[in-house]
Parts: sequence; C-alpha cells; structure tokens
Amino acid sequence: CMECKEKISLYQCPGCQIRTCSLQCCQAHKKRTGCTGKRNRSEYLPLCRMNDNTLQSDYFFIEEVLEIMPRASK
Repeated sequence: CMECKEKISLYQCPGCQIRTCSLQCCQAHKKRTGCTGKRNRSEYLPLCRMNDNTLQSDYFFIEEVLEIMPRASK
C-alpha cells in the first residue's frame, strides 16, 4: 500500500492512481492529499486503461456537454 506501506495494495484511486489496501488508507490518502477520488473526465485516457466504467463515464460526460452547448439554429 502506498499510504501505510504495510499491506499489499488492492485498490487504485481513479483520481491519482495511488494504490491503497483498505478504505481507511483510501480516506487517509484523500485527507492527506486533498484528492477527490474522481478521475478528470476531460483528461486523455489511453485505450489500455479503459474499461466498461470509464466508457460509460465518457458517454455521460458527452451527454452533459451536449446539454450545455447552445443549440445550432436551423
């Protein structure tokens, strides 16, 4: 674990990719660094790191952007 340096890390923070072993270490990491635990959806993500969750997140991000953009007049 990159936080406690005692146990094997099982989880990876989507926001900064730090590896932690437990909820307690995850919360300690967020408090220590100010990390939100959420990935920056507008940041480039290589295809090898994409999965169903990131694809769904990107889809919803595009939907949100389309709602905010002014409609083109016809």
